[in-house]
Amino acid sequence: MTDAGRMRQRVLVVAAYPALRAGLLVLLANDNSLDAIAANGVDLGHDAAEFPAAIVVDYSGGEPGAITAVTDAFPGVPMVMIGADPATDGPGLSGAPVAYLPGDVDAPALAAAVHAAAAGLIVLDPTIAGATGVHTHAAVSADGELLTTR
Repeated sequence: MTDAGRMRQRVLVVAAYPALRAGLLVLLANDNSLDAIAANGVDLGHDAAEFPAAIVVDYSGGEPGAITAVTDAFPGVPMVMIGADPATDGPGLSGAPVAYLPGDVDAPALAAAVHAAAAGLIVLDPTIAGATGVHTHAAVSADGELLTTR
């Protein structure tokens, strides 16, 4: 429980290296409304009440199979992808709740992305959007031309 009497949101952290897991856990610990736990310490035999609000995944190294095992164990749970490319990693920008963040994400941005993804939103860091060619501030007309804000 948080001090406001609300339940803390459970967040599962998946990273190939113990130091990365520990660092992500520390970043998430700065937000008192989140209860972050490492995926390697979780019994994947669970019921729906134990599903996390979100899964934070570090893509900077490691086995895609380990990531897939955790995400398969919790289908439909929003993912926060760190260091991943939306064009090739994870669910992409298909409309499912997901966040794509750079590897140098700080604690406030990480916590905000977790909350947003858990609320059903898509989060795309501007640096990742620029690298993938996604336009975050411009609309596209029916014929594919960029529209101005006016």
